[in-house]
Order: sequence, then structure tokens, then C-alpha cells
Amino acid sequence: LGPDGPEPADPAGRTRRRALQVNLERQRWLPRELPAERVWVNVADQRLTYFRDGAPVLSSRVVVGNESDRDQSPELLATIEGIFFNPPWVVPADIVQADILPRLRQDPAYLEKRNMVLRENGEVEQRAGPNAGLGALLFDMPNRFDVFLHDTPARHFFTRDNRRLSYGCIRVEKPRELAALLMRRPVEAIAAEIAPGKTVRRDLPSPVPVFVVYHTAFADEDAQLQFRPDFYRRDAGLWQRLRGAAAGPPAGQA
Repeated sequence: LGPDGPEPADPAGRTRRRALQVNLERQRWLPRELPAERVWVNVADQRLTYFRDGAPVLSSRVVVGNESDRDQSPELLATIEGIFFNPPWVVPADIVQADILPRLRQDPAYLEKRNMVLRENGEVEQRAGPNAGLGALLFDMPNRFDVFLHDTPARHFFTRDNRRLSYGCIRVEKPRELAALLMRRPVEAIAAEIAPGKTVRRDLPSPVPVFVVYHTAFADEDAQLQFRPDFYRRDAGLWQRLRGAAAGPPAGQA
């Protein structure tokens, strides 16, 4: 199955063979033994799975970054350290410039209607509330991309097949259930923390790793091979690098 082997004659076969090769390479980047407790987000599958004792316990649809180069959800490994209940949403200045200021020029009351305030540094803060962009829960997982898992008031997005709609962060269809599992508390206890409407942060009993991957070919929970569209167009570049590695260095170079 190496990249220098013969290609299948039909285009569909070639596409699938290359998908298998590039995703085997992506698998190689991961630890040989995955943590028994982990959160697994496959962006290409637009789905999150929570594992405990090595077995899947929760599956949830997610909304991921849109297909523009700026907003794609990255591949990363982070650690969920805690949960923010009723978090405010701080909109970065570049998103404010690109999306919010044009709307504000059309509607001077745009910020007020959405419980937002403009900061001196060019950011916009949306106060916590039932219609806040982050919903009622934010999973605190520090990383260099500032990408997080969080709730959303836009529940209708989860009914769509194409859920590539965010600025890069990952919206979770079942955030309360995930929070309950991570906190090892009943869902009712999570709801009780949300109910007062105040912003508070709670540490997890123990940190949990989260893998955000982009696997366009993978084995599902029933060991069945699955393929997903390469909507971020990442497979071709990785395939070319694999081809170059298989060819080896030019003559005379080590």
C-alpha cells in the first residue's frame, strides 16, 4: 500500500487508495497507545466521541470550522482542564473587522440587540446569556490556536449534513452530557450550575486529553471502513509529500 505502488485503474479506486495512505500517515502521528479516557473529535467526520476505559461512551455531532483558509479547525492535541459555565464570548478583533463592523454600519443597534460591547482593543465581548455565542458551556482546553469545544444556541445547525459553519472552534451538540461525563456528575448537576446564569469555572476531577484530528478514512466503532470528503483539501498535499519521501533524495544527496 506504499505511495510508490501501482495505482488502481479507476479514479474512485485511486482516490480511496490515496485516502488510506494519507490517513495511515496521520495515524502514525498519534501515540501508539491512546489514553483510555479521551475526547476524540474527527473534523472530517464532523463528530465527537468520548472514550472511558478505552470504550466509546458518548457520540455527538459537532459544528466545525468553515472551509476558508482562515477558519478551518486545526489538528491538535490539548487537555481539557475545566469547564466555564455561562461563559462570555470575546470576539477577536480580526473577526470584528471582517464580520461585525460591516453589520454595525448597516444597523447601529446591532451590538445592543445581541448584548455585545465594543472593547477599546477592537475586540467585542458578548455577555453571558441564553443567546450568547458560546452557549452555556465552554470546555477549557488551552492551546496555541485558541480553538475550544463549546455549546451553542444555534441548535438547528446540528440537523445539517454540512456542519462546516464556525470560525474554527467546535460546537458540540451534547455539551451537557459531555460535561457530566468529564465532571463525573449527573446531567442534573450540570444544569443546576448553569441555572443561576453566573460565569463560573470548575476544574475537572482530573484533566482529560482531547484529540482533534482530520481523518478522511477511518475504521468506525464496528470496525467498518469509512470515507469522508476531504473538504479542507488537505489530502493532496500530504499525498505529494509521501510521494516525495518514497522517491528518496536526488542522486548524490543523503
